[in-house]
Order: sequence, then structure tokens, then C-alpha cells
Amino acid sequence: MADQDLEIRPEDVNFDNKTLNFRPFPRRGNVQPTEMIVREIDFTFDPEQNILKIAFSKGWGPVPMTRTDFPDALTAICAGRYPGQEVRTHMVAGRDLSPLSLNNSQKIRYIVYVLSDKNWQFARSGTPLTISSEHYDLELYSEAQRVDAFGTADDGSAEGAEKDRCRVAYFVANGIKAHADAPNRDYVHRLNLHVDIYNADDGGTILPLIIDPDIRYPGGST
Repeated sequence: MADQDLEIRPEDVNFDNKTLNFRPFPRRGNVQPTEMIVREIDFTFDPEQNILKIAFSKGWGPVPMTRTDFPDALTAICAGRYPGQEVRTHMVAGRDLSPLSLNNSQKIRYIVYVLSDKNWQFARSGTPLTISSEHYDLELYSEAQRVDAFGTADDGSAEGAEKDRCRVAYFVANGIKAHADAPNRDYVHRLNLHVDIYNADDGGTILPLIIDPDIRYPGGST
């Protein structure tokens, strides 16, 4: 097993019960993104506390982006070529912050998540992201997709669409509408990332995890 790989059994990890209901993202919305940001997510395992610690580790963007250019940008990201200069993922103060709180801009953006180079991936089966039911109907977020090593994207909904080693996933955030709709422009919208930790020796044993980031204004990673 490589130094950066962790073997974690279900009984080794404590999880909080989720009380919110989550749904798959709406499919492609009728919006035109103009920017893209990329955030790498990393984890460490604390054996003394028996928990995973998950946080943003690197960031890139925002950079200008269109639907025409986005497929090539995804292919480059999957090959380890990131847009522009790496930026420090600065966390701006806000209510109920988590290590995966993301600041929403007054733009329409591609939000791209990249899992660090360890033994995990976006869900082999099913959607890579879900959104809380209370925020689903706001029509602010759409197009959740996982992306394989070749840059091919899908939402994981097709029957039998099992896919391994997808370390990249994205969605589209309509920050213009989010700011216009939110009272006092103060909101926190909950997401779930669906990932698998796999046995790095045989690649077969899977431990599904749900990670709960959010997108918000004000506060969060900029």
C-alpha cells in the first residue's frame, strides 16, 4: 500500500446521522456559466479520535470559462493540468462554517471538486452530488457530474453505470439568482458529496462515505 493510502473499515469511523433529505441535482439548467473555480479536497485519518478530517487543500481560479471551452478544461484537470496559478484557499468568517464551506459569487460558475491522490473516488454507482430538498426547488444549482480519467462526464444515473477512479466532479452554481433571491443576501445551501474509499491493495473493497460541504454567502472559501 502506498504511503498516502489509508485502509479504513466502517467500524473505524464515526459518522453523524443526517437529518436533512437530499435529492440528485436538477439536470442541465438554462444558464450560461462565465467562470470556473477548482477546489482540491484532501483527507487524513485521526486514529486517536477515530475520525476522518476532510478539508480543502488546494485551489485554482476563478478563471473565465464557457460551455464551449469547459470540456477541454475538464480533460486538462483530469490530466493534472490546472487553470492558472494555484490560489490559497482563504476561509472568510461566516456562520456555521465547515472546512468545506465555499463562498458563492455573483456569477454563474462551474464548481469543480478534485479528490486528492489517495485511495478514494466519487461514487462508483449513483450521483456524485446531492442537494438538500429545501434548496432543490430554488433552481440555483444544476448539472452534477462525475468525470473519469479521460474527461468523460456523466451523472451516474444510468442503470449499470458503475465507474471507478473518478476523482473529479462538478456542478453549476447560479450565484446571480442566489444573491437576488436570498433575504439580506445571507444564505447557506447544503450539499452532499458521495465518495468511496477503496482498498488500495485490491481496489475492490468499497466504503461509501457522504461528505457535507455547503455553498454560501457571506463567508466560506474564496
